[in-house]
Amino acid sequence: MHGMSGKLNAYAILAADLAESVANRLRGHAVNAGAPSAYILILRKPACAYTQHNPYQIAYDGHKELRMRAVAVQCENRVPDLGLDAMNQKLTEKIMKAWKPALVLILAGLSSQVMAADCSVEISSNDAMQFDKSSISVPASCKQFTVKLKHSGKLAKNIMGHNWVLTKTADMQGVASDGIAAGLDKSYVKAGDARVIAHTKVIGGGESDSISFAPSKLKAGDSYSFFCSFPGHSGIMKGTLQLTK
Repeated sequence: MHGMSGKLNAYAILAADLAESVANRLRGHAVNAGAPSAYILILRKPACAYTQHNPYQIAYDGHKELRMRAVAVQCENRVPDLGLDAMNQKLTEKIMKAWKPALVLILAGLSSQVMAADCSVEISSNDAMQFDKSSISVPASCKQFTVKLKHSGKLAKNIMGHNWVLTKTADMQGVASDGIAAGLDKSYVKAGDARVIAHTKVIGGGESDSISFAPSKLKAGDSYSFFCSFPGHSGIMKGTLQLTK
């Protein structure tokens, strides 16, 4: 990939005040949301065909390498001998006229992906009695928040089963203790326990389950914890959950 990009000699130019500012805002969400940053590219003609077939590429601008997704491409026989500031200004003016409607639609789509991703979280468990997350943030703006629990191990649920239970931190130990008597069939959660805000069923290796709850049930400033209520697991498999603005 690096060699191919070097041969193409593609010059990446960020369009000032348009793609750059929005891309910077989206970049903070890219890891969680999977949303690509949006860039405008001005390329030599040989690079254009490659870009059309490979929207995610490593483009070399002479100073550093950038992983990007091209949302607008301008093809030139040669890159104009202009300073970066002048080129940015010229390209921005052209993009504003020709590409602004398309960019607005693309960036609006990326923003909606980010917002949707903020209202859900995936947490994985394993045969070593571990969650892969120790904390979860729940935006107060979400009408529903979904937790997707996966078990990456191989052991059956009666041997190394896991669930995800949410309570106030002060209620965690009591809920875990009372849940033992409920048994595996009830996912080790006491029936009708008002202290339980949400919980998944107990799952075994290779299985998954999800649960949704309304963040309106949470109060800002209160302390909440999630844990696995399988007997003996809550002491290790636990974390904190926080309501955020």
